[in-house]
Amino acid sequence: MNKLLNWFRHLEHYWKLLILFALVTIAILPFGSDIEQLLALMINAYALVAFAAMLNRSSTKNSWAYHGIILLLSNVANYWVFKSVNVLVTTIGLTYFLVIAYVAATVWGNFTGSRVSIFIERKLGITTRFKGGDSISPEEKKVKYILLIILGVLTITTIIVTRANYLAAISVFFLNFLNMGIHTFVRRSRNVGNTLLHNSGLLLQALSFFLLFRFLAEENMSWVFFLPYALGSISGGLLTHTFNMWAEKKIKADPDKHLIKPAKHSSRFAIDLSLFPRKTLIVLLIAAVIMVVFAESPALAGTIIGLAIAQYIAFTLISRARTRKNRTYEAYASISSNGTWLAMFGKLNMQGWSAPLFLPYIAGVMIGGNLGVGIAMHIERWFGISSD
Repeated sequence: MNKLLNWFRHLEHYWKLLILFALVTIAILPFGSDIEQLLALMINAYALVAFAAMLNRSSTKNSWAYHGIILLLSNVANYWVFKSVNVLVTTIGLTYFLVIAYVAATVWGNFTGSRVSIFIERKLGITTRFKGGDSISPEEKKVKYILLIILGVLTITTIIVTRANYLAAISVFFLNFLNMGIHTFVRRSRNVGNTLLHNSGLLLQALSFFLLFRFLAEENMSWVFFLPYALGSISGGLLTHTFNMWAEKKIKADPDKHLIKPAKHSSRFAIDLSLFPRKTLIVLLIAAVIMVVFAESPALAGTIIGLAIAQYIAFTLISRARTRKNRTYEAYASISSNGTWLAMFGKLNMQGWSAPLFLPYIAGVMIGGNLGVGIAMHIERWFGISSD
């Protein structure tokens, strides 16, 4: 027993967290109301976050082809898990067992996705650096042509399969085209510290996400809409990835610029308010207070704003952590991000994605996104965590 405890004591923090979550999950499963449903959700959530981790990293790298492949593979996992969560929250509610099981699976999924992505990037020489004049390799050109062919096949198949519900399919395509395109844009903008780009992306992403999943929830996440969902996701993500690579070369974006500590901050853990967009945050906080005061249900509006702030602080932390050289940072960030996403999605789903929640959700997303970047930059500066 002493040898086992000594071995555990000397493990990296990441492995300690992974083992702890595995033990907690094994302990709670027998007490769940439907073990089969919980296990199914955990398997799906594991796949979802493994691909999300790979997608997060690929969207900040200099390979269009690699990002395209991950986009393609991630769509089935995304749609399936959203459908599973929609069913579970509707039938059994957002229980503690559901949240714990989901978070445990996603922490392991994040670990797997990041490790696999890092391995692939090292093998193929994929980095975050964009050097002017770099040419696309013959292998990447081949992958690019294959992806374009797949997009063409998806387009034709989507038109055939959804012809009876054509207008709804077009709506799903354009909403997810915007959602994934802006999602890719936000991932990159939050990693290069451009406030204007980041806030523009946050606003559009909150808008597209809310409208997309409100529509899909009303349709019970029907598989009829999977093809337009996937087509919109892949084409939006790839187009935005290409634009971002061009834009970052033009503005000479540096993901590690904030690591240079100003001379006036002698203490290692000094707070640098310049890392937060203070004027933007003040305006957003005033708007959020007004929304709560004049809301039909102030408590509900406040809850949505609070959950959205927590969700997007967590999203920003994990998004940046996945592209940094510190796995402990990533481990702790993954716990908060996955739990807050489920709480937010579950709350909106139980409220039927009603229109009065739209503006509070957007306010919370934008406040959380801006706070998250500042908090992440402080953590990275304090501990010297650079991009990989």
